[in-house]
Amino acid sequence: MSAQIEETLLERYRLDTETLRDLDAILHQRCQEIDPAADIEYHLRRRDGLLYKTLDVEEVLRERNGLETRIDSVTANSTGSNRVQLTLGLGQSLTLSLQSEDRAKAVLTASDLRALARERMKASVSPFKARHRRIAAFAALAFFIGSFIYSVWATDVQADEYNAAVSRYDSEYEAWREGRSERNQEDAETFRAQVDELITSGTTDDRLNLLLERWALDLEQLAEDNRAAPEYPDEAESAGLSGYVTLGGTLLAYALTLAALNLTWPTHHTAFLIGDGLTRDTRWRRNRERLVWGVIVALVLGVVSSVIASAVFGA
Repeated sequence: MSAQIEETLLERYRLDTETLRDLDAILHQRCQEIDPAADIEYHLRRRDGLLYKTLDVEEVLRERNGLETRIDSVTANSTGSNRVQLTLGLGQSLTLSLQSEDRAKAVLTASDLRALARERMKASVSPFKARHRRIAAFAALAFFIGSFIYSVWATDVQADEYNAAVSRYDSEYEAWREGRSERNQEDAETFRAQVDELITSGTTDDRLNLLLERWALDLEQLAEDNRAAPEYPDEAESAGLSGYVTLGGTLLAYALTLAALNLTWPTHHTAFLIGDGLTRDTRWRRNRERLVWGVIVALVLGVVSSVIASAVFGA
């Protein structure tokens, strides 16, 4: 009794050297059990456009798999037999297409391939699908746009508050300066009259006493004027900056969010761990760990610095 099997074994997978050898052994063994004349031919496609066929799996394993010569897909096809037609596709997904005159052996072949794929090739799939990734990117973009609008609005509002504060300071300072000028003029006229009187009728001691009293009065008046002088609005010096700080921080957060999404939640985890592919995968995993720890450290430092700043500047 014939059988036909069409199945996606894994949506994502990781294929290393030993697993590919084990796949080759299973394919040869099961296909030759159905038809001893059957053989396995590999079709390999690289990113640089090269496509070639080979009957030797070791030739596939000798691929450098560099950035320009990265393996895009490998397809294993049965050849030399009409009793079995098998295609194992190693593209973005691991797929199996099998037609055989022997139903039992076809089921056994699919079962062996399925077990090997799930035990040795299953990728660590993130719980976040591509849809979640798009939603997260859209949310980050919406947050950035909202923060940009808020920062522009806050900057305008703070600029108006700054102008109003400076205008109030200018008015108060002008009124204080005019009042002090009038008071100084009155004090000068009074002092002049006292000096004229002492010159005509006073003694030397009276004149010295007048000068000392005048000096003490000037010091007291100066201190009083300083206390009464309007203070420049210090809070206005930083007005208008918080909006730009918010914008810059939000832009940085948006860039880091996109970087985290691309590095931590890639669209797929399919990887050919052959040649340079193993080095790339190791480097990617190391960078992902660094990014996660970097985010954790940044959050801790942000909380600690906020608490310290609140305690210091609040006090």
